[in-house]
Amino acid sequence: MTVPTVLMHRSPELLAQAVAARLVTRFVDVQSTGRPASWVLTGGRIADTIHRAVAESPARGALDWGRVELWWGDERFVGRDSDDSRSNSGPSARSTNATSP
Repeated sequence: MTVPTVLMHRSPELLAQAVAARLVTRFVDVQSTGRPASWVLTGGRIADTIHRAVAESPARGALDWGRVELWWGDERFVGRDSDDSRSNSGPSARSTNATSP
């Protein structure tokens, strides 16, 4: 049995940078096997901070963003045009360049 490891960070920004680094590394590993990477985007302050950290990561260029599948996860059921919808959040909504989040 694997024992879980708890990592603590001094600020939300440092947490987001650590998550972004692990996420990009994992996605590169997945893509190296020929599979697309899948990312389920959720909302909330820390999620938005993580999305920004990925978009600002110097390592983001190592990914083929055309082979990253984005999924929206949300506990709410609202229309796409609702202000509460997450369809307009995440790295793809902030990007004008499809090769970079």
